[in-house]
Amino acid sequence: MNEHENNSQINGFYIEPYSLFRDLLRNLWVIVLAGLIGLMGVRIWSQSIYTPMYTSTATLLVNLKNSASYSYTNLSSSSEMAQIFTGVFVQPTMKKNAAQHLGMDSFIGDVTAQELTNTNIFTVSVTSPSPETSYEELCAILEVYPEISESVFSDSVIEIMRSPNLPKSPSNSLSSRYKSLAVIGCSGATAALIVLLSLMRDTVKDERSFRRQIDAKLFGTVIHEHPHKKIR
Repeated sequence: MNEHENNSQINGFYIEPYSLFRDLLRNLWVIVLAGLIGLMGVRIWSQSIYTPMYTSTATLLVNLKNSASYSYTNLSSSSEMAQIFTGVFVQPTMKKNAAQHLGMDSFIGDVTAQELTNTNIFTVSVTSPSPETSYEELCAILEVYPEISESVFSDSVIEIMRSPNLPKSPSNSLSSRYKSLAVIGCSGATAALIVLLSLMRDTVKDERSFRRQIDAKLFGTVIHEHPHKKIR
């Protein structure tokens, strides 16, 4: 077995490029169909299992009372207060008071709060299956938070930098990236399977594979040429 034959083998499989390309070309419709099945699967999942969620967000600023100058010490203290308030806004008591303010039995959405690193600014968000519910519950939280913050943190004041917004689109929407990944993944897996089956198929693909697989002498080869097809 010569060096060229050794280079045409991977893990015992003989690779003949033309035969491999031909198998892929013949089964191109299967690869395309697999991609369409992947795309269809994503659409079915989005319509049957996927639940759109809407998030309303407000940006808040916390400062110390009676702080005439914005020194480094005041900013550092305000930043620490912002970290504390991010924990206060997600407490069950805050959600309970907001639900009572709206006349609801319970708070539906999920509340999250996040501080901007090394600043006295933090955001509060409410996420729920309804954009109106998210907006109304966040507005209720901003209405009732002084009742809790004033009694616990009397030396700080919170200002609203950006009011809550009414969500117009889901915050967990399915982007085209997921659809592309589904199509590429299914098509790629199908193409890989076709390549594997082509390599495993125990057939004579060329003269070198004949010498490896057939215990006989090769007298010659006959070239097969497809006839030119015409309308007649």
